[in-house]
Parts: sequence; C-alpha cells; structure tokens
Amino acid sequence: MRRISVCIAILCVALIRMTPAETVMLYTDEAEGSEYFTLAGLDLAAAVEDGVMAVFFDAGHIIFNFGLPGDEPADPPFRSERVAVRTAKAGGASLLFELLLSNPADSRPIPGAVEYVLSDVLKNEEIVRGVVRLTEVDDGEITDYRRLCALLGTAAAVEALVDR
Repeated sequence: MRRISVCIAILCVALIRMTPAETVMLYTDEAEGSEYFTLAGLDLAAAVEDGVMAVFFDAGHIIFNFGLPGDEPADPPFRSERVAVRTAKAGGASLLFELLLSNPADSRPIPGAVEYVLSDVLKNEEIVRGVVRLTEVDDGEITDYRRLCALLGTAAAVEALVDR
C-alpha cells in the first residue's frame, strides 16, 4: 500500500510540474501626451522592461517583449483588436502586460510614473490596472538611472501580480 501511495504522490508531482506556465507579452509605450522616448531614448525604457521581466520570470511565467516602439504595423481597417493584443495572441501569450511611460518628472531622464495594465487576451478582460510613481521607489540615494528605471518596472510587476 505504501508503494502505491508513493507512486501516486510522484505522479501528482509530475503532473503539476508539467502544467504549462502562463505566457506574458510585455508591451511598452508612452502614456497619453508623453514624449518619453523622444526625451529620454529607449535605453532607460529597456531598463524598466528588465525590472518587469525579472519579476514575471521569477514568478514562473514565460515572458517576452514586443520590441522597440515604432515597430508596430499599422492597424488594418478590418480588425477591431489593437496591435498589442494581436501580437500577444500571435506570439502565444495568454496575458498582456502593458507599460505606459510618462514624461520625466524632473531633470533626470527617468519616467515620472509608469502606468500598467495586465489583461487576459484570450478572455478579452482587464485583470488589473495601476500606476507606480517615481517618488514611490526613489529615496534619493540611488544615482544609477538604469537601476531606478528597473525599480519602477519591478514595482509595477509586483503590484500587478499581487493585485491579480
């Protein structure tokens, strides 16, 4: 009997381990009215993405990003879905994590805030939405801009996963 129980336990663990991880596509853009990419460039936007990707990966998700802003194809007139949603579905993602970067709040080239939206693209449902402001992660001690941007991304991803 003990041998059967051990075999059943091993089988259950194996089945749980075979459960596929959720796939997430990360899409980064400028918030409405923002010109962040023009003002600060793409390097620090990539650092924000790095922070997001590390959190989702550590939480067991498969995550990939859309690519550089401006690479989006034009919306065809016969489609009702946004480019990010179509691309997420085409890439096999079930979740879409969108980041919207605001203009810098001060003289540093760091977004003043990051808005985020986590959506289920298969169900066409918004799961969670929020904003992380630079003042929430910047204690004035960190002078490395890439690190601050990564902290913004990390905070947005953690909030999204916790509130989910």
